[in-house]
Amino acid sequence: MNVFGILKLLDKHKRKRGRRISLKNLIPGLFLGIMIPLAMILVIYSSYIARSVEVSSSQSSRSQLEIFKSHMESTMKATERVMSGMVSGNAQFQSFSVELMLNDMYNRSYNVQEILKSNLTANQNLYTMAVYSPVNNWYTGEYNSYYEITSSQRIKAQKNLEAEIKRLVNQGDFDLSKWFFHSIGGRDYLLRGMNYRTVYCIAVIDLDRLNTIAVLDYRMNGTLIFGEGETMVYPNLELGLAPGEILKTGDSYLITGTAKKYLVVSDQAGYITLIYARPYDGILNEMNLFHIIVILCAVMAVVAVPFVSIWLWELVVNPISHLTNTIEAIRNGDLSAHVDTYAVEEFCQVNDMFNQMIDEISELKIASYEKELEKQNTEYQLLQSQIRPHFYLNCLKNIYGMAESGKNKEIQQTILHLSSYLRYIFTITKDYVPLQKELEVCKNYTDLFSLNQHQSIELSITYDAVLTNIPIPPVSLLTFIENSIHYGFVSGQKLKLVLKVSRIVTAERVLIHITVGDNGPGFEQSVINSIDKEEIMVDGKGKKHVGIYNVLKRFRLCYGDDFAAAFRNREGALFELFFPYTEGEEL
Repeated sequence: MNVFGILKLLDKHKRKRGRRISLKNLIPGLFLGIMIPLAMILVIYSSYIARSVEVSSSQSSRSQLEIFKSHMESTMKATERVMSGMVSGNAQFQSFSVELMLNDMYNRSYNVQEILKSNLTANQNLYTMAVYSPVNNWYTGEYNSYYEITSSQRIKAQKNLEAEIKRLVNQGDFDLSKWFFHSIGGRDYLLRGMNYRTVYCIAVIDLDRLNTIAVLDYRMNGTLIFGEGETMVYPNLELGLAPGEILKTGDSYLITGTAKKYLVVSDQAGYITLIYARPYDGILNEMNLFHIIVILCAVMAVVAVPFVSIWLWELVVNPISHLTNTIEAIRNGDLSAHVDTYAVEEFCQVNDMFNQMIDEISELKIASYEKELEKQNTEYQLLQSQIRPHFYLNCLKNIYGMAESGKNKEIQQTILHLSSYLRYIFTITKDYVPLQKELEVCKNYTDLFSLNQHQSIELSITYDAVLTNIPIPPVSLLTFIENSIHYGFVSGQKLKLVLKVSRIVTAERVLIHITVGDNGPGFEQSVINSIDKEEIMVDGKGKKHVGIYNVLKRFRLCYGDDFAAAFRNREGALFELFFPYTEGEEL
């Protein structure tokens, strides 16, 4: 039916049904055409504005923190280089490791103090550098200036720092492996030490002083928090978060706090965590008048939508909901589902055309299903017939070889095994056989081959007793056994075959797992590629090998997309088949 035919059909239905209510007269075009899209745009734009303001604020804080971190890392690395150079190569410093006269100590300390002063001048984030010689009970230090405390407070802090450094060194509690946090006299410090025998070079960063520097030099109007692992050093801010939760911010940010809100970002300076908590007054305080007007309009539009929606519910929403439910039922396979008739002309037209379309689809689907079923059945029979001659020819060729050698007794035994094998092949009348039958013919075939070729084959068969009578395509496992025998022999090595059938139980279903493996040379990569693609293998001479391809095709026809196969090399060739198992399914 073409477009003009559909239009004529719609016109015919319209004349038969008479005048009905028009949907265009019931739905306010202005509301649906302008207000609802406008409300959505306003809401989306408002959300975008709020998010953008918040993200912009966090990015600004992070940029400030990254600049501060860069300078702090530079200070720490530069200080470590100075300390390392002094410890390893400064003779004046190293001489303090032995007892000296007082005059000698003052004379030799001049060069050391100049080095300390130079590093302090270059790194304002560093508070002090000191040298301590326990053997001479001698301590000297150089200091950068304080910003927020008085002279008397500074002297007191320096005395407390000197006493604590001596105590830590003398008691062996000073960690010389890295920078570490330590609280001295109510102030928090970051300490680093290196030594040459019994003389120590100490560097100190005052964390309270760093917060002041951050405000004055880096224009950071929040608070710096320092940490290592779960250890946090920061003022008593009411962030409402445990140290571990603060450390999880990573590349993102947090807005937290109790009485006062803070925007929190973090970064890593080596193994030290830097956290910047800036006071956060809310989104509205950072928006301009235009942004606020847009948000108010969005709120008003959103509030208006439900009132009009109630009026439209019976005339529009209910029919659409019923149509949607009908489509879902049809998607689930219920082609008998149809749409009811409503009072709105447009819905009647859609419903009538929809019901007519479903009826036509139902008829076409039945015809297509029958055709596909016939096609698959024909293809299955063709594939099965392709497998049988492959086995006949191999067996007859082996018997012919023994006859030429005059091995009459072996021929008798071979014919007994072959008759059993042919009886199995010629009596196959169904698409499936019990697993037990297939396993027996696999064992019979390996015995047959051993007699024909005088090559001993070790076949190990294990299977779950519950799976004894499960249905599988005939001659399927035998194909893999034959392939392993044909390609698996290695000179001077006994061929070992493993055939295992088991179940894999998952939360959703149970799978049958069949494994056929050998200890031969394994697959060539080109063969694995062909098998993985389920393609017919072609050797270097252009000859096609259809055995494994046919087996995979038969399993695929039986189980569809629920069938899977894997082929790889693991101490030889390894075939693995997976397909669903239904409990109680037997032949």
